Amino acid sequence: MTTTTPVTGRFVTHIAEQAAASPAIRAALRSGLGRAPEHCHRMHRYLAPWLSASSTAHRERAFYTIASLIARPRNSATAAVSWQPGRQFRFRRTQP
Repeated sequence: MTTTTPVTGRFVTHIAEQAAASPAIRAALRSGLGRAPEHCHRMHRYLAPWLSASSTAHRERAFYTIASLIARPRNSATAAVSWQPGRQFRFRRTQP
């Protein structure tokens, strides 16, 4: 019996990998911080494959919010969050 990762877990993993791999992608995703999805044109190309035409407005907003938060700049004064599929969040303190 095989288990599958829910689409949200795959989405978070994919976005985190893309943001880590490319400063341009990270900047495009970060551009959506605090904005409604209809104002996040630079993010659309990275999120559109994850949303169907029948996705609700709440689901769309959640995906855009999650992607922008993943790409946000890390402040050394705050705690960083480490996430791995199938595991709980692990919090660690970053050094200033």
